[in-house]
Amino acid sequence: MDCIAFFLDAEQNVQLKFIKQYLLTCPKITLIFQTLMGKSQTTNIQDKKESATMTINEYQKLAMTTLNPDLNKKEILINSVMGLCGESGEAVDLVKKHLFQGHELDKNKLAKELGDIAWYLAEAATALDIPLESVFQGNIDKLKKRYPEGFEFSKSLNRTEE
Repeated sequence: MDCIAFFLDAEQNVQLKFIKQYLLTCPKITLIFQTLMGKSQTTNIQDKKESATMTINEYQKLAMTTLNPDLNKKEILINSVMGLCGESGEAVDLVKKHLFQGHELDKNKLAKELGDIAWYLAEAATALDIPLESVFQGNIDKLKKRYPEGFEFSKSLNRTEE
């Protein structure tokens, strides 16, 4: 069986363990996550791909397999916020060209930029040792408190900082 396996250590560093030939013909691509306790958790990427749903934390874990293992936490945080700014700028540029320069809105390209933004958001949360789901839930909790009945202009205009 052609297969690729990755091992994640406690620092989230990815080390390529082995690759057998013809990755594209591999019936199953398996990731093996080595936890702090030395236990392994196996995730089949193809299963995740075929099942159209993925949890936020699964995304964070899978996305961070492509994180530069040579960066320390401070560098990861700096890289993430710089990346968020850069990728957000690329998304803004696509919309600007559509609205003001007569370009067709390339939704596929914009979706790819949004994916890049998601990656850098996951990187920032990882640098802070926060599950991405906690970031999302915290934002929803804040919005529910600010707009309990949904968005209202008056509440937006007369908002107190939390």
